[in-house]
Formats: sequence, C-alpha cells, structure tokens
Amino acid sequence: MKIKYLMEQWGITFMIPFTITLIVLIGGAFLAVVYQEQSRQEKMLLNNAENLADGVLSARTVFAKNQDRINYDSKGNYEFKFLNPVAGAALYIDEINELSDVRIKQTSDLYRNPNVKPDPWEEKALEAFKEDPELERYYGKVKGSDSTFNYAVPLKIDESCLQCHGEPAGEMDITGFVKEGYKVGDLRGIVSIKIPLEEYQVNGQERVYST
Repeated sequence: MKIKYLMEQWGITFMIPFTITLIVLIGGAFLAVVYQEQSRQEKMLLNNAENLADGVLSARTVFAKNQDRINYDSKGNYEFKFLNPVAGAALYIDEINELSDVRIKQTSDLYRNPNVKPDPWEEKALEAFKEDPELERYYGKVKGSDSTFNYAVPLKIDESCLQCHGEPAGEMDITGFVKEGYKVGDLRGIVSIKIPLEEYQVNGQERVYST
C-alpha cells in the first residue's frame, strides 16, 4: 500500500509540471501562429494598398502626359475638356469605390471639392508628409465600428500641375479656381486608401484555427 501510494504521489508530482509545460508550449505555439498570421495579413494589406495607390498615380501620369491629345482637335483648335490629371484619376477611383468596399480619395488641406475634404486621419497623414518631406507612405490600422487599414501616399507638385496650381497665387486658373501658388516639389495633397479589415480578420481566424 505504501509503495502504491508513493507511486501515485510520484505520478501526480510528475504530471503537474508536465501538464504546465505542455500548456505553455501549446500556448506559445498558438501565439506564434497568431503573430505569423497577423504579419501575413499586414503584408497583404500593405501590398494591396500600394497597388491601388500605384493605379491612381499611374492614371494621373497618363492624363498629364496626354493633355494636348485630350484638349486639341485634329485641326489644332484648343478646348479644355476638364479631364486634367486629378479628374482622370477620379474616374479610376470612382470605379474602384463602386466595385468594392475599398475607399480611395484624392484630398488636400487646400481642397477644392468639398466632397474630398480630409477627415481626421487624413489630416494627420497630411501633417506627417509636411513634417517629413522624405516620407513616402503613411499607414496604420484604425479601430472602430468599421475597422480599416488606412494608407496614404503624397501628391507632389510637378510641372504639369503648375497651370492650375502654380503662381501667381490668387490668379484664376483654367478650371475656374484660384491658383494656390505652389512650386515644383511642394506637397499638394495625398492619395488616401481605406481597406475594411473585417474580411481579412475572418479569413485570418479561419486560417489560425485550421493550423
């Protein structure tokens, strides 16, 4: 009886640390999987946002390079069609916004269209690009009732922008707005991209629990 009792005690003494160790190992492995999944999600979100931003910037470039084709007819007569770079990129943006839950916007602290007035997050992004002219992107997850991954890239003034946004400040431009007096290299605004997190989070949870 004494031997049996000692064996039972030894078994209990062995099982307690073994169980604790097992729980710690399983917990650590689970946390590692969760961290790995979060890292994978962030890379995917960042990649998607970068691709969308590149699409907007490419649209702006295409329209900037083709202003003469757009505004001159075959006889050389000039008629401004209001399809400048920002308007051309807006066509691309409207299509993406209509076909998906992603929200893209071209915005500025000196916005001309009240529909693209910057929200608080976009104001922070604008300020960040002003404080650091070398900053190439600004992003992060924003928690709330509709959590999103927010991403922004700067819109810098180049030669094609000066006709409408350059000097002299206060002069009326071809679109009917007042010129701001920007110079080449100045920050005009940002491309803002907001990707809903819900779908990514659901897919991520399914992947974690199936691991």
